[in-house]
Amino acid sequence: MLWFILKCSFWVLLGFILLCELAAIRVSGLYSREEERQEALGKHRQQAKSAP
Repeated sequence: MLWFILKCSFWVLLGFILLCELAAIRVSGLYSREEERQEALGKHRQQAKSAP
């Protein structure tokens, strides 16, 4: 019985860690995309200013 409880708690913990990792990857991906968009926007504005 104790072994079963330990086994279950291990899998629950593992699943929780995996979910946290996925969430962290998603959030960091969103932030990097936002930064890329801002950089692209800045470059586009600079080109628009330098164009006659």
